[in-house]
Amino acid sequence: MVEDVKRERTADRPHWEIFPDFGPYEDGVEGIAAGLTPGQAITVRMSLLDLEGTQWSSQIDTLADSKARLDLSEHRHDFFSALKPLNASPHAYLRGTQGSYGRPVLDQNLGADARIEVLETGTATPLLSHRGRVQRLRKGVAKRDLAKGDVRAALYSPAVDGSLLVVCIPGSGGGMDATFAPALANAGYDVLTPALFSYPGRPDYHDGIALETIGEAIDLARAELGQPDRRIALLGTSRGAEAVLAYASLAERPAAGVMALVPGAVVTPGWSPEAGDLTEPWTWRDQALPYFAEGFETLHDRATPFEDPTLGIESIGFSDFYGTVFRDQTALGKAAVPTDGLEAPILLIAAGDDRIWDSGTGAEDLWTQLPAKVRDDPRSRKVTLDKAGHMIAPLGMPTALSSSVYHPVEKQFYAVGGTPETNAAANAKAWTEIKGFLSKL
Repeated sequence: MVEDVKRERTADRPHWEIFPDFGPYEDGVEGIAAGLTPGQAITVRMSLLDLEGTQWSSQIDTLADSKARLDLSEHRHDFFSALKPLNASPHAYLRGTQGSYGRPVLDQNLGADARIEVLETGTATPLLSHRGRVQRLRKGVAKRDLAKGDVRAALYSPAVDGSLLVVCIPGSGGGMDATFAPALANAGYDVLTPALFSYPGRPDYHDGIALETIGEAIDLARAELGQPDRRIALLGTSRGAEAVLAYASLAERPAAGVMALVPGAVVTPGWSPEAGDLTEPWTWRDQALPYFAEGFETLHDRATPFEDPTLGIESIGFSDFYGTVFRDQTALGKAAVPTDGLEAPILLIAAGDDRIWDSGTGAEDLWTQLPAKVRDDPRSRKVTLDKAGHMIAPLGMPTALSSSVYHPVEKQFYAVGGTPETNAAANAKAWTEIKGFLSKL
């Protein structure tokens, strides 16, 4: 009898029917609050303390259902995608955390402390709260560093054996990929991300980078996995897309598939403080890949100024200039991104509001110049994400600061494009496309 009374009292007041679970970004937040009032206006706040000590927060306004419950999973990805720093302006935060690209910096092994609070809308005292940890890597995923010769890389291995090793190359910020690599490992793939530049033990700048380094990293990872014949899929973003396309076209051992996100169609210069925007970006067997440098000696004079109404940041973009380059038949004839040697199916994903460069035109040009057998492969796809900016990421990644970026190498604010909402939707679609493509390899 006493136990029955306790249950009735618990049911009459707010309580957790299922305690919140802070999964990786791709999983979102789950949990069920009960004992509310049917139709009650509810505000749910999430807060997170990242590795740099920055406090992040997001807020979702919703209603309790007819059974006086609130299922957090109905907004599972909104909690993460809406996160923004509490005590710093977007300008100060983006400038001060070079390389995080407007997202929390999480310890990949330990995650970050987080809290969920459920309040009646318009009140200050929580009805319910719960503390936990946001995990960047799913339980069972191991990350190890690889270093041998010129190779500096990270290898992620899930608890299950897979048939593919996915190689992720980031863009002109350099370093290792911390965006797609953890997410793909959480999805069950072994993932390798080699640093090509801007990383200790590697060149400081995108200047004469040997593409053979990718192959050396792959060989090292295969040896580490004990599978010298492990099949390879390549994923590159922005300048990284250029790198994986060129490598896949030139390497002797074919890849099982290639994914080029927000790609360009013409090899353009790299960058260094001494030579500015005129350095050779890539080499293959000690020979520079042809690149198109006309107009780049005055690149910043050709920038389009933007004012970001979402973040209040003045920035510049080069989509108009690069669009002209990617349509220039002379540029395409001299320095098209190599694709002649491609044999594997390809996934091209462009952004419809790309303000860094015109990836829509870039993807269209690439699709046209692909070998017919690649373009006609039923697994090959070209996708344009409408109203999306340049910073494509996996499902659930924070997008509140995604419309502008402070470039960690060139020390400049760049317009990225899109809005927090359109970029979050684009990330969800891109993630679906990537997982679907990989499942068919």
